[in-house]
Amino acid sequence: IYSDGVTEAADEEFNAYGEERLYKIIQANKHLSAKELIYIILDDVIKYSKNGQYSDDKTLVIIKRIK
Repeated sequence: IYSDGVTEAADEEFNAYGEERLYKIIQANKHLSAKELIYIILDDVIKYSKNGQYSDDKTLVIIKRIK
């Protein structure tokens, strides 16, 4: 679960972070714990939007099911 501040985070050219980029980072790091995955995603979003003009709250909730 995530707020729109994650996917709508924009770079200096107002390109949104987007759902596709979020999905790719989740798939690439799904082996990590929920806490580690949150830190990876937030770090990537912050780096992506570092020089952008748009800022909004960023909320993530990750729940992992144990098989």
